[in-house]
Order: sequence, then C-alpha cells, then structure tokens
Amino acid sequence: MDFKLPQQQLAKISNGQAVNLTADAFAGVKFAGKITAIDPRVDAGTRNFQAEATIANADRRLIPGMFARVAVIAGEGPTPSDVCRRPR
Repeated sequence: MDFKLPQQQLAKISNGQAVNLTADAFAGVKFAGKITAIDPRVDAGTRNFQAEATIANADRRLIPGMFARVAVIAGEGPTPSDVCRRPR
C-alpha cells in the first residue's frame, strides 16, 4: 500500500511501524500491516512525503486501486492519511 503523509509527520514515521487500514468495501474490518519504505523526498507542491506499508492480504480481499484509509500507529496516537491508492 502506498500512501502520503504531511511533512510534519516525517520525524514520527519509521520502517517497521504498525499501521491499520480500513477500506470502504469492508466496513468495520481493520487490516494490519507495517511500514516497509519511506521516500526521503518531500513533494515541493504539496509538502507531503510518500510511504509504503505491507498489509496482510492472504485472502486477496484488497485489490489495487481500492480507496482505503490508513492510520499509522505513532507514539502519540494514530496519524491518519487521506488516501491509499494501491493496496498490495
């Protein structure tokens, strides 16, 4: 899953950090995963950076292109992201 976060969150995000994903197609279901990559570049236009998380998806319910929300479990509580465009 690829998602974007505001640059203010960069110091709070690290590889291996837990995330929870929810998808509109599966109301009330949380999918757990972990951050596996963080892009070191910040987009100059939006001031967001991109991260990638691997989500457990053995039953293949999540498919590429689905709209989803991701919450990064940070020390101060979840940090929501607006969009996930490519669950894996």
